[in-house]
Amino acid sequence: MGRGLDHFRSEGAKLVPPPTEPDPFEDEAYRLWAVKQQSK
Repeated sequence: MGRGLDHFRSEGAKLVPPPTEPDPFEDEAYRLWAVKQQSK
């Protein structure tokens, strides 16, 4: 639908119930995904 990575991160990747601790790898994973999308 062309909504992009930001939409997926805020809406498509919601966990129920939410995690109790932050994921130490989440920010780096999304950063790498964004870099990969820019190189297309």
